[in-house]
Amino acid sequence: MVPYIVRRLLIAIPVLFGVTIVNFLIINMAPGNPVDMYIDPNSTPEQIELRKEQLGLNDPIWVQYFRWLTNMFQGNLGYSYSTYEPVQEIILERMGPTFP
Repeated sequence: MVPYIVRRLLIAIPVLFGVTIVNFLIINMAPGNPVDMYIDPNSTPEQIELRKEQLGLNDPIWVQYFRWLTNMFQGNLGYSYSTYEPVQEIILERMGPTFP
């Protein structure tokens, strides 16, 4: 029984890694830009570029992914692009009502 559990856990690692890659790519392939959501429409192109740089959106996609993965393993889920609240707080806030 123990070898079966170990084997299943070892299979789960690449599957979870693959799911994170697919999820990250789908989110980044979506049309639009997170900066468009919360920047003033009257902003100058320099202000928009500065915000993209602050969020790390000018980096290559693989750099963004590994930065995101590293932060996720450290428990830092970042900030919501729409509300700019910490994602961890949003998850914990909505998790409470789901428990009986």
